Amino acid sequence: MLVITHTGGLSVDILTFSQETLDSFLLKSQQIHKEAIQKALERYDKEIYTLIDHKRFFLIRLDERILLSTYGILRFKRRYYFDSFNAEYCYLLDNKLEIPKSTRMTNELILKILDLASIMSYSEVGTHVSDEFALSKSTIWKTINEVLLETHFATNKHKFHKFGKRIKKFYSKWCLSSN
Repeated sequence: MLVITHTGGLSVDILTFSQETLDSFLLKSQQIHKEAIQKALERYDKEIYTLIDHKRFFLIRLDERILLSTYGILRFKRRYYFDSFNAEYCYLLDNKLEIPKSTRMTNELILKILDLASIMSYSEVGTHVSDEFALSKSTIWKTINEVLLETHFATNKHKFHKFGKRIKKFYSKWCLSSN
C-alpha cells in the first residue's frame, strides 16, 4: 500500500492491491493534487487576512470562486474586502495571484487549448481538455481569438498608434459582444 501525506496533514491511500491499473493511480493522484491546490488557495487567503491592515481593509463576505484548469474544476472560497483608502471593493487573493476579474480559465488551461487546437478540431479540443468538464467549440474559438488579438495588439502597437481611438473602440465593442 502506498500512502501520500501532503502539507495539510491529509494522508490518502493512493494505491491498494485492489487498484492495480496505472490509470486508476493517475486519476486518484490528480484528484489529490486538485484538492491540495484548493486547500492551499484557501489557506493563502486566510494568511492574507491575518497579515492585512484591518483598519484599511474591512471584510465584507466570503465568496466561492470557480476556475477551470487542467486539474479539473477548482472551487475555493476567498474573502471580499472594502478598501477604505481607495474606496473600492476587492478580492485580495485574486489581486495577489493576478487572477483577472472575469476569467474562468487558468493560463495553463489556455495554453493546453492552444496546443491541442493546433492538432485537432475545436470540438475535439473541448472534449479532450479535461476529464471533469467539456468546453464548447465556440468557447474554444473565443479563447483562441482573445489570445491572438491580445498578442497582435501587444506586438504591433506602433502600427496602431495613429488609429488609437478607433482601435480601442473596436476592441472594447468586440470584447463586449463576445461576453
